[in-house]
Amino acid sequence: MTAKGAGPYSKWTVATTDKIAMTPPESPTSIQITSTSNSIQVWWTPPRDIGVPVNGYILGYGRYIPEVFRTILGPATHRYNITNLRHKSLYIISVRAFNGIGESSPKFLVGETKEDLKATFPLKAPINVKATTLSHNEIALGWFDPSLGKLQKRVDSRYYMLRYSAVSNDVYKFVNATRSPFVVGDLMVFTKYEFSVRAVRGDDQSGWSLPQFNKTSPTVPLDAPRELTVLMDSKSPSTLTISWLPPQTPNGIIEEYFLYKTSDPSLELKYWVVETTPGTKLTKTINNVTPHTILHFQVQARNVAGYGPLSEVVIYSPVTDSAAAPSNVNVSALNGNRSTSIEVSWSMPEKPTVEITGYIVYYRVQGSGEDYEDDADDLSWMVHDERGLSTVILDLQHNLTYEFKVGARYSGGFGPVSEVVVYTTSAKDDEMGIAEYTDHYEDNGDDEEGPRNDVPLPPSEITAEGATNSIRLAWVAPSVNKSATVEFYRLGYGELFPDSSQVDVNATESVYVIEDLKPETTYIVSVRAVNGEGSSRPVMTTVTTTS
Repeated sequence: MTAKGAGPYSKWTVATTDKIAMTPPESPTSIQITSTSNSIQVWWTPPRDIGVPVNGYILGYGRYIPEVFRTILGPATHRYNITNLRHKSLYIISVRAFNGIGESSPKFLVGETKEDLKATFPLKAPINVKATTLSHNEIALGWFDPSLGKLQKRVDSRYYMLRYSAVSNDVYKFVNATRSPFVVGDLMVFTKYEFSVRAVRGDDQSGWSLPQFNKTSPTVPLDAPRELTVLMDSKSPSTLTISWLPPQTPNGIIEEYFLYKTSDPSLELKYWVVETTPGTKLTKTINNVTPHTILHFQVQARNVAGYGPLSEVVIYSPVTDSAAAPSNVNVSALNGNRSTSIEVSWSMPEKPTVEITGYIVYYRVQGSGEDYEDDADDLSWMVHDERGLSTVILDLQHNLTYEFKVGARYSGGFGPVSEVVVYTTSAKDDEMGIAEYTDHYEDNGDDEEGPRNDVPLPPSEITAEGATNSIRLAWVAPSVNKSATVEFYRLGYGELFPDSSQVDVNATESVYVIEDLKPETTYIVSVRAVNGEGSSRPVMTTVTTTS
């Protein structure tokens, strides 16, 4: 059409409207649900695509009656969570699709909410928690869950969280368990631990139980005592103090320390001398140490589980400065050349270690110490005490070679000894001059002159038996010799030397009890037969008093 008028018409065209587009949509193809104690989650798939538009969905639900409640959802929504429902209840769920023409038929599904476990089985803190020691690194933890009743049967997904820590440590470790009891492993030896338990179910959990405590058991010490040192008392050279530090890993309470000592390290340990000290002490004092002896020490710790390893050997080497020993030792006869009565003299040490309180003269028949491998253990030396710088010895035997040495006695012990000096006595007839020969005879009352008694033979079969504070000494009298009558017996005894103390016993006796001794102490004892001419050589033995 223009301003001047209408033009000719086009040909007619025939068209038909789409009847499908003018119908409601089909129902959703499927519907599924999951539930909790107070909710049901619903999801579905859209209707078939047949060209009918879907403007949205209508979700309905109700207890026993469908679609008591209806919710309009958009076309892109295919999942919905229905909340605030009753637990353990049946609900009828429906989903419809709709458009501008109308609603589809509903898709129904029945769903049930679950039981409210929090209300039915509330989580409570476990009670009656017990921690039982199994070994040095394991403790079994047991408990009772009060919300499960007597049978303790789990009806849900609960589990238990265990919390533990060494008492000396404020950092906790955690481990989960599904039932009681539970063994907690990989613990430290002889360590006290704190334990607690709580119940856990999903995001719900109980409070912690009351803490329980127990300690893992001990094992033998892992390592030896360390930093072993040996010191001599500056005022007492024969006193040593041994000290050490405890094992770094004692694995228990140290109940006792064993101190092993020997002068011969080649011996098996069972032959070393052993002394003990309580586990609370880290020092041991040893008195009456044999002078000039190199000693070897080891220490071992013991706890209730047993013995640990031995420490390293520590060697004590005493001062052997010859300047600390007496010098110029001289042996001279009193009655002519090579007399059996002699005088021993000496000079003071050039460098005494501490104050000198006296001197010890050691003497023996040459060769009598051959049975002793270690001079420190040699019992063949006889001992003579003297406070001055000389002494007289009257009881030597004829026609023998003697060895002499002298050592200083200090306020608490003994210093080094001098060099050995040798002296040989004469044969009996060679010793006496005319005057001495006359003096050697006596008037027997019948105008006959005869020789005086000879020096008696030594006793034999000496035996010694120790008690707590005494020693019973017995001996057999020497063979009968009319010219060598025994007038009495001289008994000597001492811890280091056999003649530190002496006592004379009647010649008719053959048994004597030495009293007022120290318990658990080794003594050297000797017996001599004595008459006016002198004494026999001593017969010696050792004996230890009991505890």
